Formats: sequence, structure tokens, C-alpha cells
Amino acid sequence: MLGLPTMPADSPVLMAAIDALSAAQLAVNNRNHPLIHRSRSLYGTALSQMMRAIQDPVTALKDETLLSTYMLTLYEVFVGVTQGHGFFYHVQGLLHLLKQRGPASFESRLSMQIFHAIRYNSLSIGYHMRKASMLDSPEWLAVTVKAAKVDPYVALNDVCIHIPRLLERTDKVARPGCLQEEIDSLIEDSQQVASRAFEWLSTFERNGPRYDMVDIASMDGFLDICADRVFDPVFYFHYFGAGICYLIYNMSMLIMQGNTFRLLRQYRQLDMKQLYMWDRQLSSYADAICRSVPYNCRPVTGYTAKFGSLTPLMVARKYYEMKGAHTEAGWCGKVYMGARVPELYQAPMTLEPFEDVKKTVKDNPRYI
Repeated sequence: MLGLPTMPADSPVLMAAIDALSAAQLAVNNRNHPLIHRSRSLYGTALSQMMRAIQDPVTALKDETLLSTYMLTLYEVFVGVTQGHGFFYHVQGLLHLLKQRGPASFESRLSMQIFHAIRYNSLSIGYHMRKASMLDSPEWLAVTVKAAKVDPYVALNDVCIHIPRLLERTDKVARPGCLQEEIDSLIEDSQQVASRAFEWLSTFERNGPRYDMVDIASMDGFLDICADRVFDPVFYFHYFGAGICYLIYNMSMLIMQGNTFRLLRQYRQLDMKQLYMWDRQLSSYADAICRSVPYNCRPVTGYTAKFGSLTPLMVARKYYEMKGAHTEAGWCGKVYMGARVPELYQAPMTLEPFEDVKKTVKDNPRYI
């Protein structure tokens, strides 16, 4: 966070969140069990400070409160043991804070950085839960209009934030009594969002792809995570941000286009050539995700980058499992388990950490 040095050093909630997250990152980096326990104690302190902060009508609206809450979502990514519940509820808390502040409150550079981070978390939750985000509304999209003109990451998320609502609408049209007009409208809207995404990629790659193909062995430490060369060569991105954009793009397109493909197969007629083209398209997204992950698993990128690449990886794994591509799906599973530092977690790790959360959220209007 570039603006962190300008934050007040006397903010109890911010100091507590920094302590907890720093301890968690050091514990993961050094495989330090005593520090894991210490970090959880610090996390408890940070939660107490956060509750005090959000109950104060003035403090709740401050940037440091928003940033502190976001940091606690990262804590859950590093050493969370709640199978996704902690992360989900922190994101819900962040969205409620956004709602309380309103779109007009995001003007400073720091507040915008926090907003972009929160929006991606909301997007990720929306993909898992197949539930629309409040951030796809016109008033919230207006927050990023200026930034999207110069930042491809922001422009991409402006497109992707619409996808969870398409997934939610898809689940609704599957219910009895749905009108054909609703189905046609959903397919048309899905195709429009896809067109915007294709346009984004065309602009992003107007000077060519922002990566080179390299031998997977050149990715420092990756073969220690998974020695199988199922995806080789892999992508070496020209800069870190490019890799993040490609991961989000390919994950989002695999989710959305996979959803559209199922709609077309159910409600329209596709000939053999169309089926083949759809298969090639979806396979290309999954393949690109897998070839992107090793870059983010290098020690130099840090654990936040590594853990952040695992959500797209699990989307690819699910696709390969549905396709019956056992070798590719197995590779995804091995990388996921190898990257998660399993010896640090008390509870057994799962490849589907949000399954229980889905049951909580399904058809519940409380969650935004």
C-alpha cells in the first residue's frame, strides 16, 4: 500500500491489523508454528479493535478502518482455518463499510487503492457464490471511470464485475416457470459482456502479448511445488501486473463463457463446428491459467501473489474435471496443495474451501 506511511500511527485498529498480518506472513514464510499461534492472538486483538472502530460512526468512515478490515481478509488468506467463512464475512463487512461511506467518499489515491482491492475480493466471492455484487451498479461503476481510462486492471474489473449477476440470473432461469424472454435476454447480455472482454484483451495486447514462453524449470522453486511438466512451457510476464490481469481475464472468461456455453446447449441448437469452437475457447482459458500460475509461485512475488493465483487455478481444475481431463486436473490439485504450506494448518485443507459458505449464502438476501 503506497499510502500506508501517511496513515495515522495512533490508529489502534490499523496497528493491530498490521501486527496480525505481519506475524501471519512471517509465520508462513518461515514455517514457524509458535508464530502462527502468536498471530492468532494478535488477530483476536485486531478483531476487537475493528469491532470498536466500526461501531463508532466517525471512525467507521475513515480510510484506516477500511484498510484494517481489508488486511484481516488477507490474514484469512494466509492462515485462516474457517474454510472460507472468515474471508467471506470480512468481505461482507467491507461491502457494508463501502455502503455506509458511499461512492463519493473515494477520492484520494489510497482510498481508491483500497476500493480496487475490495472490488476484486467481491468479484471473487461473486464467482464462488454465483451471486451479484452491489458494486456492479452505475453509481459504484462511476467511481472507477477515470482510473479505467489509464489502468488496464481497473478497466478489466469494470467488465468482470458484471459476471456474477449473469451467474445469479442463470440459476434463476433454471427454475420452473421462467419465460423465454428472460433466457434470451440473459444470453444476449452474456454475449455483450464477452464482447467487452474481448475488446479489453485486444487493447491490452495491441503491441503483442505481454509475456514470453519459457521453460517451467526457469521458474524459481516451482518444480519443488509440483515436479510434473504437464504445462510446459509457461508464461513469463513482462511485469507483475500483466500476470495479474491475464489471470483475472482467463478465470473470468472461463467462468462466464462456460456458463454461456451451457445456456446455449440447453436452450439453443449448436452444430458440431460450434461445439468444437466452444471447446477450443474454453480449453484455451484453462490452459492459460495453468501456464500463468508458476510465475506467481516464485519466492520473489511473495505469498500474497502465490495464494492469489490459486483461485483461478481451482477454476481451471473444475473445468478439467468436468471435461474428464484427469492429468490436467491432477496437476492443478498438486499445485494447490503444494503451494498452501499444509503443515501450518490445524484443519485438513480442502480443494473446495467455500462449499460450506455457499450453503449459508444460497438464496439469502442478507448478503451483498
